Amino acid sequence: MITKFPTNHRHLIIFTLNITITVDDDLWRTEIRAASASQQETFMLVHLPTDNLSATMPTITSISGTHVQGAIINDPDTTFVVMFSDVSQSTPIASAAYSVSYSGDAKHTLLGIAAGNYQVTRNNLNAIPVVVGNDNVLQFEMDGGGDFSIQPL
Repeated sequence: MITKFPTNHRHLIIFTLNITITVDDDLWRTEIRAASASQQETFMLVHLPTDNLSATMPTITSISGTHVQGAIINDPDTTFVVMFSDVSQSTPIASAAYSVSYSGDAKHTLLGIAAGNYQVTRNNLNAIPVVVGNDNVLQFEMDGGGDFSIQPL
């Protein structure tokens, strides 16, 4: 779904949810809720701020892994891999694994990772150390996709 706002921002929802867009005193607000109040949903909202009304959204593909889920965003300029700790995890997680296919360089961001020292491997090789602070965000860049594993040191 693409929704245009007055500032020409575009939004894409990659999972189906109830979406309410309201205007109150000339302010726009978007609410995203689970289809049922007793239900949890996993979703990701991708914004493409642009003044170019013919711009197209990048290709977005869902990814599921061990303790994480997210998406790869194939923007023409940069590839992004964004992963979130699984909804079944109520506290930050200390390990994760996922597979993603791409060529070239990609920026990986994992959210909901417990603070500490980790190593990231691709295809059980290329171990790189990464420190996660109190913001619970793990970030790294890697050339080429594969099977990624995040483990504490």
